[in-house]
Formats: sequence, structure tokens, C-alpha cells
Amino acid sequence: MIAIENAFLWSYLWQSTAFITVGLAISFAFRRRSCRAHHILLLSIFAAVVVPIGTASVKHFGMGLFAGEPVVDYMSIDNEYDITEQPVIIPGHTEVTQIKSARVSALEYSSSVVASSQGNDFPWRRVLFWSWAAASVILSLRLVFVFAMGLGMLGRVVPTDGTRIREAIRMAGAKLGITQQVRIYTNDRVRSPIIWCWSAKPTLLVPSSAGADDGIDWVSVICHELAHYKRSDHIAGLFAELAICILPWQMLLWWAKKRLLRLSERACDDWVLACGQPGTDYVDSLLDLVPQPQMAFVPAVLRSKKGLAVRVRRILRDKCGNPRTGLLWVLAVCVATVCIGLGVAFAQTRPAKLVSSNPGDQKSDDSIHEAAADGDINKIKSLLSGGTEVNVKGRLEYTPLHHAAENGHANLVKFLISRGADLEVRNHYGRTPLALAACRGHKGMVELLIAKGADFNTKDIWYKRLLYHAVENGHADLAAFLIARGADIESRTNLGYTPLSLAASRGHRQIVELLISKGADVNTKEQMGYTPLQSAAMNGHYEIAELLIAAGANVNAGVPSNRTPLYKAVLAGHKQIAGLLGRNKAYIPFPELHFAAFMGNLTQVKKIIEEDVDVDSKDGRTRTPLFFAALGGNKQVVEFLVDKGADINARRSARSHPILHTIARNGDKDMVELLISKGANVNATAPTGTAVITPLDHAILSGHADVTAVLLAHGANPDARGYCNVMPLHRAAQKGRTDLARLLLDHGANVNIKGGSIEITPLHWATSHVEVAKFLIAKGADVNAKSKDGSTPLHRAAGKKGPDVAKLLIDNGADVNAKDEYGRTPLHTAAGGGNDQMVELLIERGSQVDVKDSSGATALYRAASGTKNSKESIQLLLAAGADINVKRTAEPDVGFGLLHVASKYSNERVVEFLIAKGFDINAETADGRTPLELARDTTRLGSSAKKRRKAIVELLLKHGANQ
Repeated sequence: MIAIENAFLWSYLWQSTAFITVGLAISFAFRRRSCRAHHILLLSIFAAVVVPIGTASVKHFGMGLFAGEPVVDYMSIDNEYDITEQPVIIPGHTEVTQIKSARVSALEYSSSVVASSQGNDFPWRRVLFWSWAAASVILSLRLVFVFAMGLGMLGRVVPTDGTRIREAIRMAGAKLGITQQVRIYTNDRVRSPIIWCWSAKPTLLVPSSAGADDGIDWVSVICHELAHYKRSDHIAGLFAELAICILPWQMLLWWAKKRLLRLSERACDDWVLACGQPGTDYVDSLLDLVPQPQMAFVPAVLRSKKGLAVRVRRILRDKCGNPRTGLLWVLAVCVATVCIGLGVAFAQTRPAKLVSSNPGDQKSDDSIHEAAADGDINKIKSLLSGGTEVNVKGRLEYTPLHHAAENGHANLVKFLISRGADLEVRNHYGRTPLALAACRGHKGMVELLIAKGADFNTKDIWYKRLLYHAVENGHADLAAFLIARGADIESRTNLGYTPLSLAASRGHRQIVELLISKGADVNTKEQMGYTPLQSAAMNGHYEIAELLIAAGANVNAGVPSNRTPLYKAVLAGHKQIAGLLGRNKAYIPFPELHFAAFMGNLTQVKKIIEEDVDVDSKDGRTRTPLFFAALGGNKQVVEFLVDKGADINARRSARSHPILHTIARNGDKDMVELLISKGANVNATAPTGTAVITPLDHAILSGHADVTAVLLAHGANPDARGYCNVMPLHRAAQKGRTDLARLLLDHGANVNIKGGSIEITPLHWATSHVEVAKFLIAKGADVNAKSKDGSTPLHRAAGKKGPDVAKLLIDNGADVNAKDEYGRTPLHTAAGGGNDQMVELLIERGSQVDVKDSSGATALYRAASGTKNSKESIQLLLAAGADINVKRTAEPDVGFGLLHVASKYSNERVVEFLIAKGFDINAETADGRTPLELARDTTRLGSSAKKRRKAIVELLLKHGANQ
């Protein structure tokens, strides 16, 4: 999100600057034709405000003209993904912990990143944003106030009886071709003529002394004011003022507004002279008038004396140009501005394809892929003899060669290559068979493919090359082989990581030694500015930190932004590394007391306290010495500081959490016990995400059973609403941790408590973990409990891959025909997800196959419209008696039958099956569309979707579809 916001702000800065600069330059070039210069400058201001918004919209909706790298979608159907056990570097984190393999919801993970990064750096972006907003609001209020003042002034005017002024208006109107009646009034606050154009009829306001024998050429002056009305300068002026309100920080825009007002005055001067008025009389009149300051949307003949000398010289030297802009000129400039603006806005990159990161999102239709993965060369030979393509693509656009190379089947690889397999074919992630072999560390396979001519410099959509794959997965021998073959040790990914950056963060000591020996840059920085030493320090890799320092790594990288290796090591709780860096003269960005407390130097802590240093003194991030002592696991220092009056429940701010939260998250059981014994509040909350978080939440989210037991034993509330409005038992169930669930229930947790955005029970969360589900049911969990949207645990289980939890629920009384608020049963869910095993189970256990949901769709309809392209689910439903002629009754697909919806969603196998069943290939929907039209009109992204769409169109035409 931050990257998107920064891109938007950068677009606004450079585009507004570019358009205004061009507008100003052209306006000076056209100084002899003020009307045209005014027109160009006004359009440039318009473009400066609107084009950046258009650019952001184009980028947001992915409508750019240029195809970029494929975008990976990390969200699966049930919004879960795996995180493998490895150190994770997240820029901005104050603590970096080891994340164990678990099923973690995307919402939980993203919220945790936000929570852990709060308050780490001064919020410059937020301050600048609110300053911008405040300035815009103030200027907008000023604009409204001045407009209101103008209306108030109109309410206090009196008609004038000056016949000379009326005659001047008549003559000026005739000269300018203005036939509309002009009202004329006087007001004591008016010092020189102004024209109010914001009412049904233009209103000219003149001084109360106007019309007397004052020597002023009123025809020329009023001609000037009516020229403003004729040119609609009030509208141009208002737009300029609004532009200033939107971009108050754009200094060029303030200059452009001033320039725009001067050009409008000069253009009106041009009209005065073009109407035949004597220039000398007009100049004398201007010099005699008293300036009348006004905002840009209230045109005045003389706003100030500044710039008047230039106007006078211009008039007297007869340098005024033609006041008429010209219709063709206006059209040409407007078209050019629109074209340039659209060109800039649409000159963006868009994702070339949408790539799913969930291997289950797509299913291969051909058993050749399974045979290739298993290394079954005989089956492969049989399938190829039967006409199967050797380069046929399946799940995630894998070919048989991908599978064979990835699984190390050398003989099969040789055979496939001999039959014409493409060595450079790429899967959805842009990886070739060679790249997959490198990922798995198959050195012999890599050698074989290179010998067969595979591209040694291949890279995937993240710009990862072969060496990076070897390093990422810890294959030191393969890394050495690739380096010997000439692999670039300084190659970078799209995020700027080099092989050394990755090896240091992952803790691959042998590879780090290899790369250093080959001359890798130990001070290289990735996109966020982290060096290998910073990565090693924050992830706790002591030996690698030693190697990097010995090789010349900068121990003070990141000064003065508080992202130094030592700073990261301290906040991650790595005391050994902090000591190593300290011994190597690293800059210590903490007060002496705080660092001594972290390192456990009790003697130094006592000495500093004896010097009258406040025991609760704050560092630059408002953390106390007690926080650092607890973070370092130093019991004696903690006890000493508490005895000296340190606040055990101190917070950095109202929105931050006390010390106990951090220690519970880190899993330091002994320190948690000590803090509690010293008075730490076990139920203290800290605002996080959409709710609050407690120490118990932290312990369970991090999977620390021993810390969880300590907290519960000391009175932690097992039913406290916490992280994202979810209770601890929900988290334990989601993680599949029966031990945590047992601890919570033993301490009084409610087995049927509801939480989360849709108020679901722990059993809903446990539908991916059969053992936890079995335990919860044994403890009294309601198998038919309904969430806020009416779904039961069986609805959620029906969307999972394996049938075990669903069987368990049904065996314990779950209603197989339960409906949610949309009228969907678990069978709808299973069929829509193409879950054949689940469909079969539910039918066997009594699910009604023709139940319609609120849109009129049955499970059969959902199977035909689902993303899994599952012919088997449809066959199972038809065998159970499902109505094959079902049609949708609700928008947007009213009247759609099975063949219509299968064609629309590019489900090739389903379309082929339905045609074989005798469906009318030219049947029309309620709005008259046929399956062929729906197949052609689909807008689904991705190369595989396009291929399926093309195949369906060809299939329909082959069977007689009307074009």
C-alpha cells in the first residue's frame, strides 16, 4: 500500500510540474496573443490537476497500455496460505521472529505486519498528508468565505441613476456584441469597477462617485469588464482557485494562477482596443482608477498597481494582439491536451496475467502430468503414442518436462527432450524446467539440461536466476557449480536482493562463505536499503554476522535512520549479535542505560541509576530500560529496575502495548513469569487492527504453549476478544493446535463462542484440522452453529479439499441441508469448488440436489459456473437426479442455463460434456445471448483463460453454433 501511495504522490509531483512548466513556457511564447496564451495556460492547469488522478485510476484498474510482469495472487479460495519455517525479513519490524509452518489467514498476517511496524519511524508521510489536507481545507474555506462575502455585498448594493454609466454600458455592449441586459449598482466598498458573473444576469458594480465629471473613459473601462464576461474569465478564475486548493504545495501553480490573471487582463485590454477605443484615453483611465483587490473568480478592471506599468506600455506601444481565440484553435489545443493527457495517464504497466499462488486453484485435465511427476516413462510413452502433446500444459502451466525436471527423473527428461519437449517453456511463475531443477537442488539434472541447451541465464517473474534458486533453498554444492559456470553473484531480484543478501537472511553459512570468497559485495543493499549484515543481525545468525564483519561489512549501515545492524539485533532480542557488533565499534543508537539493561550489565545499570538517571527514562522511541532488560532476558536487571520503581506496565503511547505483550510473543516463559510476579497486567490490551490484542493473543498467535499455560494460570481471560475481534480459542483451532485448545478449555473458555467479522465459532475455524475438530466436538461444540451469514461448520468444511472433517461433522449430527442467508447448502459450496469427493460424500449422506439458492441456482448450476472446470461433480449430481434444465432467476445472469454459464466462465470440459448431453447449442438467455456470444465476450484474464475461451469458441462452432 505504501508503494502505491508513494507512486501516486510522485505522479502528482512530476506530472503537475511538467504540465504547468510547459503551460507557462508556451504562455510566454504567445505573449503577443494573450487570449491564446491564456487558453493554453488554463488547459495546462487543468491537466496538472486531472491527469495525475487519471494516472492513478489507470494504474489501480490495470488499464495501462504496456504489459508488465505477471502479478501473483497470494490469496486462495478460503483466504489462507502457508508460511514455511524460515526467518522472515519485513522492513520496518522491530522484532523478527521465526515463523513456524501454519495455516495463517491473510487478514491475520497483514494485520500483524501493521501492528508490529507501528511507531517504528517518524510518520513523515502521515504528517505531510495531513498538512496537505489541512492547507486544502483552509484554502477551500477561504474560497467559500470570499464567495459568501461577494453575495453579501450584492445584498447591500443600491441602483445607480448615472446616465453616463448606463450609456457607456449600452455602447460597450454593442461593441462587444453582448445583447444580454447588464444590471448596474453601486456600493460604498467598491473602489473601481468589478463585474459579478455568478447570477442570471451580469451585474456591474461601480463606485458611488461613478458617472461624475471624473475624466474617466467609462466606455473603455466597462468594455474591459464586459470582455471578462464575454470570455467567461470568472469560470477560469474559479478553476484556478480550486486547483490551488487541491495542490497548495505546488509553487508553480501559484505562479501559473498569477500569470493566468495577468493574461486575462491583457486579453480584455486587447478587446478594448479592438473595439476602437483610444489607447491613450484608456491608459489615463486605468491610471486614475483605485485598485480593487479580488479573487480570480470576480473579474476586476484593476486588481492592483503591480503590473500596471507593463499593461500601460503594452497599450501605448500598440503591442496588443487579436483578442479572438478562433474556434479551430480552441478545438486543436483541446484535442492536443486531451491526447497528451490520456497518453500520459495510460502510459502505465499492467499485469500481463494473474497468477494464482495456490497449487489447488487449477486442475490438470491430463494424466500425463501425474505420470511425469512420478517418473512413469512407460505411461508417458503410451500417452504420447495416443496423441497427447509433449508440451501440453496443466496446473499452473506446468508441462511434463517441468514435472520431470523438478522431481529429478533424468531418464524421463532425456526421453521428453528427444520427443520435442520445449526446454524454455515457462510455467505461471515464469520458471523453466531448468529453474525448477535448481530450486530442488538437482545438480545432475541442472547439468543435464544445460548440456541439452537450456538457457543458463533464465529468470522468473521475480527476476530470480538459477543461482538465486540454489541459494534460496540452501543448495551449496549447486551454488558452487553455478558460480564455476559463470553465474553472476551480484544479480538482483525485482526487490533488489542479491544471492548474498538472501543467504545471510536465511542463515546459509556455507553459501555465505562461498559468495564472500568469490568476491560478493558484503555491503550491497536491497530495495529497502538493508545490507546482508542487517539481515543476518535481525534474523539472529551470529556466525554469518561474524563472517560478514570479518569480510569488511559496514557495522554502521543504516545510520542515522535507526536501521543499523545493532539496532535490528537489539529489537529482535539477539543479545550475542548485539555484543559482537558492540565489540566491533558499532554505533549504539540507544541511551547508555537502555543498552546496558539489554546486555544484562547489572553493575553498569546500578552505576547509571545512582547518578540520578530516571529509571523510567525513555529512548528515542519512548521505550524504558525495563523493556530492554526484559527483551534481553535479564532477570536480575528486571528485578533491580522494578525494585527501583520502574513501571512494569509502561507503554510507549496510548496505542502501544506494555512489555508483557512483547515477551509473550517472543516466547520467553521465565521472563513472562517474572513480569507477572512483579505486577504485569495479564489482561492488558493494546489497540491493533480492528480490535485489541492481549498477551494471550500474542502467545497463541506465536504458538507458545508454555507461555499460554503461564498466562492462563495467572488469570488471563480465555474468552477475551482480541486480534481482529477473534478469541484465543478461534486462533488455536485455526492453527490446528489441540494442545492450545485444551489449555483454553481447561481454563474455562467457551467452546461455542463466536467471533470474527461474521461471528463464527471455533469449530468453523477448525474445519481444516480433523484432530482439533474432533476434540472440540468431544468438548461440546455445536456442529450446527450458524455464523452471521448463516453458514455452519459443514459449509466451511465443504469448501476444503479432504472429506475427513465433513465426515466427522455429519457423523456427529451436522445438517447436510442447512442453508445460509443466501439459501446455499454445503452441496452448493462443494459443487462450486469442484470438490468431487465432497460432492459424492454429501449426496451419499442425504443432501438434496435440487435445492435452489436465492438466485435460483442449484448445486449443479454452481458446478457448471465454478472455477474448477469439474465435469466429475456434474456427473455425480446428474446421477443423483439433479435437474439438468435449471436456470438462474436473479441478476446478472437471468435465464442462464448450464451451457450458458459454462461457456461464460470458460469451463471447457463442462461445455464439451453438456454438448454431448444434447444441450441446445443456440439456446438464448433472457437478454437474447447464445453460448457462443457469452464465450466470446468473457473478460477473464490470463493466458490459460484465453486458451480455454478460444477452445470453447472452436468447440461451439464445430458443433453448429450460429455465428
